[in-house]
Amino acid sequence: MKPRVLFLSAFLLNLSIVQIHGLSQVVKWKGTIEEENGVKVIKNPKEPLYGGITLELEEDLNIGNENDENYLFNLIFNINVDMNGNIYVVDFKEKHIQVYDKFGTHTRTIGRPGQGPGEFQNPSYFHIGPEGNFYVQEMYKFHQFGPKGVFKRSMTIGNPFGYQLTQLAILEGEKILAKLHKTTEKGTVSKIALLDNSAKEIKTIVEYPPFELEPMINGKQIPLWNPYYFMLVLSPYIKGQGIYAYSNEYEVVIVSSSGEKVFIIKKDEPPSSVTQKEKDLLVNLNIKMFRDSPLRKNKYSFSKNEINKMIKFPSHKPYFINILSDEDGNIYVIKLKDPSGVKHGVDIDYFNSKGEYLYRFTIKNKMPAVIRREYFYTVETDSETDYFRIKRYKIKNWEQIKKNEKSNGWTYPISNIHLFLL
Repeated sequence: MKPRVLFLSAFLLNLSIVQIHGLSQVVKWKGTIEEENGVKVIKNPKEPLYGGITLELEEDLNIGNENDENYLFNLIFNINVDMNGNIYVVDFKEKHIQVYDKFGTHTRTIGRPGQGPGEFQNPSYFHIGPEGNFYVQEMYKFHQFGPKGVFKRSMTIGNPFGYQLTQLAILEGEKILAKLHKTTEKGTVSKIALLDNSAKEIKTIVEYPPFELEPMINGKQIPLWNPYYFMLVLSPYIKGQGIYAYSNEYEVVIVSSSGEKVFIIKKDEPPSSVTQKEKDLLVNLNIKMFRDSPLRKNKYSFSKNEINKMIKFPSHKPYFINILSDEDGNIYVIKLKDPSGVKHGVDIDYFNSKGEYLYRFTIKNKMPAVIRREYFYTVETDSETDYFRIKRYKIKNWEQIKKNEKSNGWTYPISNIHLFLL
């Protein structure tokens, strides 16, 4: 047999083995695990292990009907989803929470306008505790309800002259991880504190330096849209734990119900400055917002030059705008593509429960409010009626994503193997 024919035969034999069994080369995570002050720190490289991927979405549920008061939303402030798929919608204007099962059927209404037990004035966030109780937050107080929506008690955190509650997460044992802030002459000071189940502070976990307030005119703050402000993000996590992070650096902290740091996730990402194009876009967005928003229309009138002077830009862009997690402990760090919000979609850095950076997800024209295994939920407005809708999307390529993660390896597709024969 000629050498060239012999070589080709041997190669094709090996190729058939590859085709049957695949190659077993393992893709190794390129980060490191270190210890800093007794806390495990997972340090990730800039690029994800499996690269970037666009999530393939399919609308799975659409809740909203302007002709039925049980499905009519006037001003959605927040939504949440429990482990059974029940959906809770906070309607700020109607002062109540609408509850739907996983099929989108209305099951009950929690609360009503008022100042009595189980009544709301300014409901904002809805929280689900690990013991099954519900918490409705408004200003610097919150209300506790039993699993069936029966009112239990109200609690106050802070006061007008000290720290006030802005966000919370319910931990194991009904302890509270709270984001608090207070106004000083130098700006707003924020901190993360651990509270007991009577809303009394156990300890301060971390405190951040003041950041500049929004501009004041006649003693009132001007509600500008500026996603470039650094912000303190707080979120619940699995096993009755919590997550917090400050967007001026890429560091995500997991804390236990005792307020101790469990582990820290870091990512090697250099800071990025706000471009002039992005600044101009933000100014124009604020002009449009003051003109069209029902909450601001006819209340404010500013020229382009005035808005340009009022908007403050930090030394670099914030690394994220929100952090979510799912029931498996995966963490989703959400990043805006540009200041227009969801218009151009978002990028999401996806970390598994070990803190390893695996994917960069891209979602087009949508902003996830809640993420559950294989699904995410959004608040959208109908393009024709402007009424709010709650939508659930199935991630069609989720199984492939998880398959890659479980195998932690890859195979060469035959089409990518090139033959070079002399």
